[in-house]
Amino acid sequence: MVPILTPCPVTAADWEYYSEDKNGDLLYYDKTIPVPENGVVRVFQKKVYTSDSLFRVREKLGKKYHNLSEVISLIEIHCPTKRSQVKSITHYNADGSILSEETYEDRLDWRSIPANSDQQILYRLCCPRSKK
Repeated sequence: MVPILTPCPVTAADWEYYSEDKNGDLLYYDKTIPVPENGVVRVFQKKVYTSDSLFRVREKLGKKYHNLSEVISLIEIHCPTKRSQVKSITHYNADGSILSEETYEDRLDWRSIPANSDQQILYRLCCPRSKK
């Protein structure tokens, strides 16, 4: 069974701050995390860009992203193997309108979650602790 992706939720999400990335951008996750299915948790992550990194990001992405404010990604985390992959990315303007949407539903690109990273914090928040 292949899950169907819907657009990233802008409202109705229960966003909670959990970390900063290496550029100082603020990271939030949607606390309404579903129960893992086959060891995989799907969670929405929101990155709110700081003014310091916005200039670099806008330069890299191009003129279309002049009013970029944040990005919401759907991330799958395979809890047993501590690996993750991005399934969709949606860029938003400061007014909340969508700049671009990209989906990677058919792509498998599992990557190890690095130690001492913001991804590791998200893994700890989303994956149920195993009983020893």
